[in-house]
Amino acid sequence: PKGRADDIEWSALATGKNPTPADLEDDGRFDRGLPPRRDGFTRVRWKPRRGYWWLAWTWENLVFGCTGCNSGVKGCRFPQARTGSALRPHEPPPGEERPLLLDPTDPAEDPLDHIQYRRVNKRWIPTWRDASPQGAWTIALLRLDTSPALLTAYDRRVKRLEGCARRLDDVRAAGGSSVRELWQALCDDVLAPNEELLGLTYDWLDARYPAAWREAEGLSLDRPILRVPDAQVVSTGRPAVAPIAALAGLPERLADLIRVARNYRVPTGERLQPSVEHLPLPELLAEILVLRPNASDEELGALLRREPTTIRKNRR
Repeated sequence: PKGRADDIEWSALATGKNPTPADLEDDGRFDRGLPPRRDGFTRVRWKPRRGYWWLAWTWENLVFGCTGCNSGVKGCRFPQARTGSALRPHEPPPGEERPLLLDPTDPAEDPLDHIQYRRVNKRWIPTWRDASPQGAWTIALLRLDTSPALLTAYDRRVKRLEGCARRLDDVRAAGGSSVRELWQALCDDVLAPNEELLGLTYDWLDARYPAAWREAEGLSLDRPILRVPDAQVVSTGRPAVAPIAALAGLPERLADLIRVARNYRVPTGERLQPSVEHLPLPELLAEILVLRPNASDEELGALLRREPTTIRKNRR
């Protein structure tokens, strides 16, 4: 959140005059770093904290999100674990932060390590895996286990999976010899990268066809690809650059101007929305060259994420 990022007040949950056994259970969960039950979630106290204004124009801080989760539920909440500490202004993430919301774009973090779908009371819902605080808080804060729209989507997905697995189930029950081929075809179909709810699909397959049976049949269940590997991302042709390292040694104001320029695009070349945080490219290059007079067009292009020819045209 760029303007305000509310954090958890970890001292204690809000208390009433007559605590119930459920309240005491929630207190114990909270002491272990886990959220209270859904009925007790209103006891969580939130403390306002400044937002991450210096990351507002950074591509790495922008992700797709649905209105229901982001504006309707999460809002400005950005909880940290007890051991985490907020970034200082201009400090690049992650620093000493320990966010409790899972980052779906972090290649070092697999959501399947934190969230597991299970069949509970005849419905498949997400639960935290191995008492993961990140999984637990992500589910609780975004209401992934209670949203009517999501519960309907889970039911619809499971119904499709049941239909896709029907032939395999028939052959498996009859002791047929084509189990291996049908299993591979099923996995290729329902775990394709463009399929929805891949986490639910993986856990459904794992529960429906237990590991012991898969091992006996010589079958494997590979984790789904939840994000496109970097090697498959289409290159823009611009030189690769470490965003923060390239700014080392520059004044904070100039570094901020460079961050904005990296992500500022207007097809016509005109500023449709004037902003004091954006300098025209010739002016920005002039300021950079005062501190780095020997920088080449290629080096400046890497710094600003522009083509060297663009730098050459705007260099005074």
